Amino acid sequence: MSSKCYVGRRRRMTVQDWARLGWDQEHAERYALLDYTAAEVVVLEEDGVRPLAHHVRHSPDGFSWGYAGSGPSELARCILLDHFDLPGSTDTDWDSPRLPVSYQRFKFDVIARLDQHQPWSITAEQIEKWTRLQRPREPRPEQ
Repeated sequence: MSSKCYVGRRRRMTVQDWARLGWDQEHAERYALLDYTAAEVVVLEEDGVRPLAHHVRHSPDGFSWGYAGSGPSELARCILLDHFDLPGSTDTDWDSPRLPVSYQRFKFDVIARLDQHQPWSITAEQIEKWTRLQRPREPRPEQ
């Protein structure tokens, strides 16, 4: 079993964050003074820490949690793709048929229930336990 752990937190957005979003220096500096936050999700593994890959499907703006919207859908999908070692580039169907479980169900059961304002962690063991409680998805034929 994997020893991965997914960790998320919110941090205050910096001038560099605003610049990456396309704002000029003056506006980036102004917006950095406001109380906007950015979500960060990393994967802790035996050999180090890396950012969770964002395979854009629902939310080009990134991950979120604590409700049942597009950011949490994106987070649920990307965590499960990573957990099951499935590359996002092969996940071309809207419903993610290569995943053995529904990422939308994972969103409702796990991601939407996380506190929006608090750091969180989800272990591979917790994901496996949740997975065992799900009804297996019927395999869909390759297209």
